[in-house]
Amino acid sequence: MSSFKLPQNFELPAGKPAVLLLHAFTGSTSDVRLLAGFLNRAGFSAYGFNFTGHATLDPSDILTKGSPDRWRYQTHDAVTKLQKMYGNNIFVFGLSLGGIFAMDALESFPGVVQGGGVFSSPVFTNHEKNGKTLPTGFMNYSKMMQGFNKNKSDSDKEQELQFIAENIRPKLQTINQFQDVVQAGLGQIKQPVFIGQGGADEIIDQSKAYDLRDSLVQAKAIDFKWYEGASHVITTNTAKKQLQEDVKQFIENNYSEVY
Repeated sequence: MSSFKLPQNFELPAGKPAVLLLHAFTGSTSDVRLLAGFLNRAGFSAYGFNFTGHATLDPSDILTKGSPDRWRYQTHDAVTKLQKMYGNNIFVFGLSLGGIFAMDALESFPGVVQGGGVFSSPVFTNHEKNGKTLPTGFMNYSKMMQGFNKNKSDSDKEQELQFIAENIRPKLQTINQFQDVVQAGLGQIKQPVFIGQGGADEIIDQSKAYDLRDSLVQAKAIDFKWYEGASHVITTNTAKKQLQEDVKQFIENNYSEVY
């Protein structure tokens, strides 16, 4: 058995609003746990869950069990549950893949989600760059997770890697198709939106953050933050402390309690 402890869903109740934090592709709640803790200490309730297929020792689970439809359902279900607990006092943010679903939540729950945003999220995609970085990144992630799994033989691991190599691009295509749906609704978002982007993002085309900003033509407010020198995962890297303060300030500036 492996002694590796898998990341778990978290609930950090406190005051209003409730902040739902969504993680990245091949990531887990660990991506957003530091931010959640910071916001919770500031008096906000913070929640996060693992997208189906993530946070397991079998990297192929993301391809066989996960899908944009499933991840969207999970996000909508979480918003609905939080609404029952906190009313229409909810913010939703997401890192990378999670940001796409955060923007979908803003589109889908205009009277419930008061605001939210993205951290290094490919809502708009440079297909040439992503077509190189994402499959390579997924293979590296897969090998890392296999290293924690002591229950599989080397032969089984090789077969799994072959399966992943054959199926990662079709899965990414389904994500691209969902991105197109979210892009089509951006112009209808009226809530305040936070956009955080690392200037040294090695995974996605950081310039696409400007396309997202420019598409939010009806947003009440747009808080655009550029973290110079920061790589992709700005929730945990050199940008994390400034990001935490910026997100807290964004919530404080745009939150109005609904009874």
